[in-house]
Amino acid sequence: MDQMKDIVYQSLKGLNQSGDSSKTTLNASTFASLWARICAAYPRQDTTTTTAEVYFNALSKYSEKDVEKAVEAVIEQCKWFPTIAEIVEEISSPRGCVHTLILAEIKSREIMLEQSEKYSNERLQRVAEEVAKLEDHKADYYRRQRLLIDEAEIPEAKAQLEAVKAEIIEQTRVLNLIKQKVKLMDQARILQADEKADS
Repeated sequence: MDQMKDIVYQSLKGLNQSGDSSKTTLNASTFASLWARICAAYPRQDTTTTTAEVYFNALSKYSEKDVEKAVEAVIEQCKWFPTIAEIVEEISSPRGCVHTLILAEIKSREIMLEQSEKYSNERLQRVAEEVAKLEDHKADYYRRQRLLIDEAEIPEAKAQLEAVKAEIIEQTRVLNLIKQKVKLMDQARILQADEKADS
């Protein structure tokens, strides 16, 4: 890839550039890098420095930023080696900007989903551990209760048992809510994957 970049750059160094002087137009060095990237993405396509010069002359009037975004977009979208027209269309069409924004939004949501899922799993684990402790506490209390002769003599213990029962019920409710949230997140991830497949 670096060798291709150097060859193309040496070929393009002497070419004149045109375009809007108020923008940073595409230069030979940047184009050489982009050309090498395109060639690497389509390894079966035979190209020459003459072809690279034709592409450079056609694209040098556009800004580096626009050409870079267009090249990234066509590499993702085009099954075959992209033509000049396809790259220019990507630069000129608002679709290019929208496509970039959509990709960024999808990536952002994927990161948020992963973080939420990680938090939910950790929270679920903590709640499960707390519930297990409460179950142990309840079992221990029942064991002690069975050793007592007269239950009426331990009202405080009975109150503690009721408190433990209430806490177990609440923790179980929270655990069920978290399970429902994880299930909804899994469904959202499946829908997102389906939308990607359809696009």
